[in-house]
Amino acid sequence: MGQSPRRKQSSIHPPLLTQSYERELLALQAITDTALSHLDLPTLYSELLSRVQEFMGVANAALLLLEPDGQTLALQAVRGVEERAGKVRVPLGQGFAGTIAATRQPLLVDDLNSFPVSNLFLRDHLCSILGVPLTITDRLIGVLHVGTTTPRHFAEADIHLLQRVADRMALAIDHARLLAEAQQTKVKAEKQLGEIDALFNAVVDAIAVYAPDGTITHCNQAMRDMFADYGTARYESLPLAERALLSQPRDVQGVPLTREQWPQTRMLSGEHLVGSASGDIIIRGKNGRDMFVSVAGRPVYDAQGTIIGAVAVMRDVTERHQFEEERQRLDHLKDMFIHIASHELRAPLAPLILGARLLQQSVVRGADPAEITKRADDIVFHAKRMSRMLDTMLNMTRISEGKLAVDLAPADLADITRAVVTEAQQISKRSIALAGADAPVPAVCDAERLRQVLTNLVSNALKYAPEPATISVSLGVTPCGCAQISVRDTGPGIDAETQAHLFERFFRGAQHQQLEGLGLGLFIAQAIVQEHGGRLWVESTPGEGSTFIMELPLTRPTS
Repeated sequence: MGQSPRRKQSSIHPPLLTQSYERELLALQAITDTALSHLDLPTLYSELLSRVQEFMGVANAALLLLEPDGQTLALQAVRGVEERAGKVRVPLGQGFAGTIAATRQPLLVDDLNSFPVSNLFLRDHLCSILGVPLTITDRLIGVLHVGTTTPRHFAEADIHLLQRVADRMALAIDHARLLAEAQQTKVKAEKQLGEIDALFNAVVDAIAVYAPDGTITHCNQAMRDMFADYGTARYESLPLAERALLSQPRDVQGVPLTREQWPQTRMLSGEHLVGSASGDIIIRGKNGRDMFVSVAGRPVYDAQGTIIGAVAVMRDVTERHQFEEERQRLDHLKDMFIHIASHELRAPLAPLILGARLLQQSVVRGADPAEITKRADDIVFHAKRMSRMLDTMLNMTRISEGKLAVDLAPADLADITRAVVTEAQQISKRSIALAGADAPVPAVCDAERLRQVLTNLVSNALKYAPEPATISVSLGVTPCGCAQISVRDTGPGIDAETQAHLFERFFRGAQHQQLEGLGLGLFIAQAIVQEHGGRLWVESTPGEGSTFIMELPLTRPTS
């Protein structure tokens, strides 16, 4: 009875030594096989104790492991009667297991009634007990003890065997714990990586992580969405030079960037593309569409200050550039409008003021009524001219704001055409040929606005095709049931480049810059025709005259 780890070896007959050696080998092999079974920890503990029970021939085997506080042993697994003991915790230095843990030595008790155990369940159910520490080098893992329900004296060979088994179990348990911790760490890391990846992909800006050679090691979904797949390889998996060949990086003026100017090259060379150093470039993106991209980023350094990669954030700013271009275009149009309007409005304003003064002088000196009437007619003429200019400006504003409205009602296109031609002949004193307006051509339209369109077309023909060029106007109905009004002249014609811009705001051909007008007539005319559901176009060959054709549905257009 008592502690007996260092008993002197007695003289043992060689066959007995052989049996003891074989028993030890079988026990250690069983422990090793169990440890290599890749079991979870609770199952491993139970299986190890089952093997201990078998080769020790005992009724009970228990495993107590050291708690994280380093001061307490907790019962982890039991095979035998002690299973009914429930949760057991033993302070180091107290009781049977606590004494073994404190001394790091085996302990043998032949009769538990003579030993001060802390767990009374052992005394009530076990008679003899043998325990050994589980250690790895100087680190305590726990305690292994076996017991019998009848008196038994454990021999020196039993102590030796149990200690050898305990040492093997300690390694197995420690290894299994490390594997379990590694697995838990891996699961936790994968979960965290998944959460980070989800956040990474939730960012609306494209993010790319580059290796030192410029290859993309990681990118988010926005980055993938920004570029199309090329061939069998994904864009982000291609080498830097091949990606640049496909994305065609250019500056905002469209000039190709050199390799040294590529944002990735600059960052991997140590440049920080932040603040004023960041900038916009043009790249060929998804579906072959050119886009403006704002690029910001910086290199990534290791602990020694060596560049090990770079991170870039890219944002599609195409809409911003388009908005800026549109704003600049509108500013240009506004300046042009102010310039043209201020110039053109002076044209009728000067004779209007002069006519008023002459009328005033005629009245003062008692001129004859015919002279006074002529002066008044001149004033009315120039006032109407100014009024038309103001109406043109108002219509342009309404078109720009999408507020141009047409008042549709039944009307006769033949009446409208005849009226416009008659008025133009009276004003210009020139002959205009008219065809197809003898019979009514009923339509649902805004008669006043169509009169404005036709007046503009006839006036332009008279203005840009001076005599001896002839002017002809024709009205007809197409097989598809649309009215078609054409205004033809035999003047100088219009070249293809000019035709491409005829219906733009403020456009006047270079050869007609000296002529009066705001350059809005055809722009407004086209908008009015489109509001009717029709179309307006020109057919012209330089030297052979021009024909403007207006096609309108005869019924109310559906919205």
